[in-house]
Amino acid sequence: TRVYVLSLVDKDDQDQQLSTRRKLENVACNALSDFHHHTLIRWGNEIEAILKTAVLHQCDLVMAVCTDQAAITINSKDVKVKSLAKRSPLPVLAIPESRLESFTSGPDKTPFSRTLIHVNPMEQNRLCTAFALRCARLLKTATILTSTGKPSDKPKHLAHLEFLRDRYWDPDSQSLMLLPRSDRNPGNNLLETISETAPDLVM
Repeated sequence: TRVYVLSLVDKDDQDQQLSTRRKLENVACNALSDFHHHTLIRWGNEIEAILKTAVLHQCDLVMAVCTDQAAITINSKDVKVKSLAKRSPLPVLAIPESRLESFTSGPDKTPFSRTLIHVNPMEQNRLCTAFALRCARLLKTATILTSTGKPSDKPKHLAHLEFLRDRYWDPDSQSLMLLPRSDRNPGNNLLETISETAPDLVM
């Protein structure tokens, strides 16, 4: 795995660029000693800089630390995770700052033990769901695969979840639970599912 550590700076502030690069190098050397990693300095529009860099280096995933209000703070500006994810051609994994402490638990531990993956049965392209299931397997977490929709569609949802399980999940991996939910307001239902299942990671 190759990791690119990116920070955005003021194009005309040479001192900021130098100090930021030093900080990135220290973080990368301490946290990514087992990975091939590169530190990158960019400037300009925050979202465009992130996405152009990800595409240029053929990345498979964009990871960002966000606030509990789902915003990424860059150069004192708050960029909404939703805005980044909406424009990104790649999957975006946003990690709340409140979870960062878990990453210092040691190299043999993972900050995640339960992953919730929400899928849309009407979506024709299943690559995102397949990628999410692969990430859950790599993280070695127990996984809940869920979808929400009208009560009359629940059998169809269950059949779709079973198809995804049989197609993309290794039976020798960690446990996978199928959880089709029905509600007239799928958005509220998803929030209730998150509250009930208490996952460490939602995809």
